[in-house]
Amino acid sequence: DREWSYRKQDIEVKNIMKSIPASWDDTKFISGYPGESCTIARRSGQDWYVASINGDSTIKSSVLDLAFLDPRPYTLSIFSDGENPRQIQVAKKDWNPGEKIEMKSGAKGG
Repeated sequence: DREWSYRKQDIEVKNIMKSIPASWDDTKFISGYPGESCTIARRSGQDWYVASINGDSTIKSSVLDLAFLDPRPYTLSIFSDGENPRQIQVAKKDWNPGEKIEMKSGAKGG
């Protein structure tokens, strides 16, 4: 990505990008296959960050299992592909143990 594509994002996207840690206390491979997709979860302190990337040129749907989290309710901040390749959508979701998260990744997105 180019610097200008981040400069055009909403303030909420810019703030989360600035706050992502540079070092991690734990890393978990969730799913993926080389050249196709990858989902990784990383923890810094008590906060988890989960990221997925779609290496395919078609839109993909998948289900994220957060069973590795402590069994308690969480509020998720979800940043996902927008309507065009340079847009990032932001949403909040309450999550309860055992619940799966449906994800949709744009072509070559994440």
